Amino acid sequence: MNFLLLDPKNFIVAVNPEEDAGDQTVYVREEARGRGVGSAIVAALLRQHAVRHGGAALPRTFLLTLADTTRFYERLGFRAADAAALPLTMRLELLAGSAIQALLGGRLVAMQFGGADGDGSSSNGAPT
Repeated sequence: MNFLLLDPKNFIVAVNPEEDAGDQTVYVREEARGRGVGSAIVAALLRQHAVRHGGAALPRTFLLTLADTTRFYERLGFRAADAAALPLTMRLELLAGSAIQALLGGRLVAMQFGGADGDGSSSNGAPT
């Protein structure tokens, strides 16, 4: 359903049904940003992740993103994550990605949703 009445030509969602929501990439074309597309996609992925894990409570979820996009994810309830808390494969991806980003003048950041410090989520585990 297209609750936001957005033109589907402005975004592409690629999903591998064999992968969990934590293994997805979200990108919204610059000209379509600021209209709620990215927020809607991330909220849907978080709801899907909660369902796959058998309940209304969302398990701790991690993501890697560029430093200049952290405000977007913070508005959705994510917060900075300690690299030591990441699953091993994601830690390795953070190390490799950080080296590449350093060469490109960027910085890769780990973030998490949920966990011991509260998660900023609604009862169904999705950001409000």
